[in-house]
Amino acid sequence: MIGKAFRGVVLGTMLGVQVISGPTGCSNRNVSIDTPVRLENVGDTTITVSAKSTVKVTPDVAEIRFGVETKGKDIAKAQESNKEKVNKVIESLKALGIDEKLIQTESININPEFSYNRDYERYDYETEEYTITGYRASTQLSITGVEIDKVSDIVDAGIDAGASRINGLEFKVSNYSEKYREALGEAVKTSQEKAEVMLNSANTSNCYYIKGIKEIVEGYENDYVAYSKASNSIAFAEDDAMSSFNAEEMMPGEEEIEANVTVTYIIGERASVVY
Repeated sequence: MIGKAFRGVVLGTMLGVQVISGPTGCSNRNVSIDTPVRLENVGDTTITVSAKSTVKVTPDVAEIRFGVETKGKDIAKAQESNKEKVNKVIESLKALGIDEKLIQTESININPEFSYNRDYERYDYETEEYTITGYRASTQLSITGVEIDKVSDIVDAGIDAGASRINGLEFKVSNYSEKYREALGEAVKTSQEKAEVMLNSANTSNCYYIKGIKEIVEGYENDYVAYSKASNSIAFAEDDAMSSFNAEEMMPGEEEIEANVTVTYIIGERASVVY
């Protein structure tokens, strides 16, 4: 988009000199500067373009979320059993060389379990009360910064140690910010190339050129790539924990980081001086 907002006449002090707006073939506007002329300023002539650039990346780290669930007749027993299993899972991960700082407890929940009548209602209308049969304790652990080639071993170790669920497996790009800035810089370069093509196509007499930048606006940054490839929650039976999950088949693949910009360039008009 080209917008006309500036047209000015240069002040002169040398007698007998003319300023011609552009080389031969440009505007025929001549200005005699035998006497000073007042500068008329009504803004800039601009061209605005939008551009994008993408950088291809392969996720190099993963985040794994384990769910550990246990049951007990009362809250204390459910908690105690859950704590024992969680500690076993943590110790199994540390035995693989996982730094304890990368293991985090995200949530701990304890919920009652009810008996249901034949109509699958947990409220007993005869006794006017809920019938609690026990309690379920659940803990979610997250392990961050996992190297891709260690994912399968970590999943195996966690499940073998007592984890009940995989609540999430995400592949991430560890240097996302660096790669996004790279794409952002390329997008700005592309915007200038587009502006020059548009200007040259409309400027057959070569009277105008890109003088500078008036404004750069960064587009929406979709950073989903930094947290891509999340798996669904998967529950495991104790006797066939790995039957429905194979971490080696969860390949991160290749992703694209995209940057968008809108740049407004200031257009200059060439002038030649004739003596």
